[in-house]
Amino acid sequence: PLALTPLNRIIILFNIHEGPVMQESHSITCRCGAVRLTLSGSSIMSSECMCTSCRSASEVFAALPDGMGMTDGKGATHVIIHRADKVACDAGAENLQQHRLTPDSPTRRILASCCNTPMFLDFEPGHWVSLYAINWSENDRPAVEYRMFCNDLADADCLPSDVPNGRPMPLGAVWRLASSFALMGFRSPIVAFMQRASNV
Repeated sequence: PLALTPLNRIIILFNIHEGPVMQESHSITCRCGAVRLTLSGSSIMSSECMCTSCRSASEVFAALPDGMGMTDGKGATHVIIHRADKVACDAGAENLQQHRLTPDSPTRRILASCCNTPMFLDFEPGHWVSLYAINWSENDRPAVEYRMFCNDLADADCLPSDVPNGRPMPLGAVWRLASSFALMGFRSPIVAFMQRASNV
């Protein structure tokens, strides 16, 4: 019989799989089309982040020339969370710039400087990136499955109950992230085009 590695045993035992099935590949662009990212495989999840940092970053980006924010009327930032090693930059990598709310923050937000379009958030110790759903068309945009960091809101009890509202994260969302990390062999990838992003 075929020998199973410890990782294979974990995957089989806990029936680990990735999140909602997406088409085999999907491309998103900045508003002017100069930057194009291609995602392969399934996403880990589609979620709304309610954290203070995302709302602050949205205000910063909206204040740029021809800038745009990422939050909706309730202060949510809709993101598509995807394995970092399954995101490629097919065009415009030289236009990508990184922004940190504080110099020592492990979280950076990547902007297409050609048209000041927010593209994604990268939590550098993590194995995923959070791509901004504003860059999907309404027809292609995955539905929200979870809300995270609702405890950062003063009026979190007023949020709709259509999906789990995490304080900070729903258990299902934690499981999705842990499962995808197991599928990657518990390794966080280094993605070259993300490392080359210049500072805003």
